[in-house]
Amino acid sequence: KTLIEWDLQRGCLLQELSGHSESVRCVSADWVSGRALSGSNDGAFFLWDLDDGCVLRSLCGHRGAVMCVEADWRELRALSGCTDAALRVWDLESCEATEIRGHSGWIRCLSMAGPDAEQP
Repeated sequence: KTLIEWDLQRGCLLQELSGHSESVRCVSADWVSGRALSGSNDGAFFLWDLDDGCVLRSLCGHRGAVMCVEADWRELRALSGCTDAALRVWDLESCEATEIRGHSGWIRCLSMAGPDAEQP
């Protein structure tokens, strides 16, 4: 239910971010911009401000547990995978998503290539 930010060099807790009603399953953070995305078993998908510890946006659309997330913070896009077998492509500025179907089961992991990645 909680994201915990740690200082790994000193081994101390920096802050706890609460907002999910069930267990958190995935996180993608960008320390430069001070933002993070989190998904959980409750289907909630949150955009966080790590500087003040608050939820900036609740991204709606999932109909099951959010199992994985990957973000391109430079392009302000994200991917999320869910137990409803859908992949969602998010515009983090507008918070709108495009749903992509084709999987027959849960999406448990994913990866996103940036705009400079080689295409086959």
